[in-house]
Amino acid sequence: MLRTPAHEVVEFDGPVLELLTESRARFDRRLAAGAATLDRARRQAAYLALQREWLAYHCTITLYEWPEVRQVAETLHNFAPAGGPAVDGWNAADWWLG
Repeated sequence: MLRTPAHEVVEFDGPVLELLTESRARFDRRLAAGAATLDRARRQAAYLALQREWLAYHCTITLYEWPEVRQVAETLHNFAPAGGPAVDGWNAADWWLG
């Protein structure tokens, strides 16, 4: 028996249960290894190993998010970044310095 993230109980038996239990234990060990060290290279290696194993085990589509960082002067007020790849001057008429 396993609990899903939504706390639903799912019951498996036989080889399926063994595979799920073994895989979960390996995933937990990889996560624990990454969390147990402050060495950046060892942490990255543990998490990359987990990622490779997870992708080999499940059908997962990796999604990418590109961070859009903006820097403005503290004196510029009412600046609001655009909600996408648009120009950030979309509300320039509402800006004020102070």
